[in-house]
Amino acid sequence: MKLTIITINLNNRDGLRRTMESVVSQTCQDFEYVVIDGGSTDGSREVILEHQERLAYWCSEPDRGIYNAMNKGVTHATGDYCLFLNSGDYLYNKDVVKEVFPELDGRYDIVYGSIRMVDIDGKICIFKNEFRHDTNSIHLIQDTIGHPASFIKKGLLEKKPYNENYRIVSDRKFFLDCYFTHHCSFHYIDKIISFFSLGGISNSGPKGLLKKETNDMMSKMFPTKLMEDIKLLDPELLYYWGQIPTSYRLRKTLIRMIACIIKVYKLFKHIK
Repeated sequence: MKLTIITINLNNRDGLRRTMESVVSQTCQDFEYVVIDGGSTDGSREVILEHQERLAYWCSEPDRGIYNAMNKGVTHATGDYCLFLNSGDYLYNKDVVKEVFPELDGRYDIVYGSIRMVDIDGKICIFKNEFRHDTNSIHLIQDTIGHPASFIKKGLLEKKPYNENYRIVSDRKFFLDCYFTHHCSFHYIDKIISFFSLGGISNSGPKGLLKKETNDMMSKMFPTKLMEDIKLLDPELLYYWGQIPTSYRLRKTLIRMIACIIKVYKLFKHIK
């Protein structure tokens, strides 16, 4: 099996450097590397040129957004599996590819591990990112799989390219489509694959965009009644759907408070 690592970038020179250095320094180099730059003007092109001998393909030209660039990367990939490691994200250590490679044997459509979230300075923000291995309907509706930790069969990405109408949630939509429509097989490996930078558009983009796109996408995929019932069962959806203020500490505090209130309410209701 062959692996393609794809990095997309737009005017994120420092993040791109960190990402590329984590890839080219892998102890196992049995993969190809593709970099898609959106025509950056901040020196990103020069960073790419520093490592061009290690690249199977690269370009620096205008595109129509993140998912257009990711789809473009797939067209230039020749691997059986693809890993999207976009600028700012970086592999957990130098042995990640070596440790994961034996799992990419074709048995599963999507092989995924865990991510750690970091801010733009590389400081770890949240440790609770060990995505559960029991991937199921509820889990994928309330949460998602981290694409910087997911090795996806190229055939899936060709059959169901990322929806370019969304700016933030198309990778989440892709995983939902894979599970509910294409009945793909998911396999969790208990390894941290990468660090995920919170400086991306999903965290620093226009206010309310994440919530708007998530609700639009979910409403088109699932019946309204189902979504209403799931929200009642799992208040953490308020967190994942961007409906609680932006501070991560405040988010988690409010989630615990909501969960506690629901438990107390159910307890008193039962007593009565």
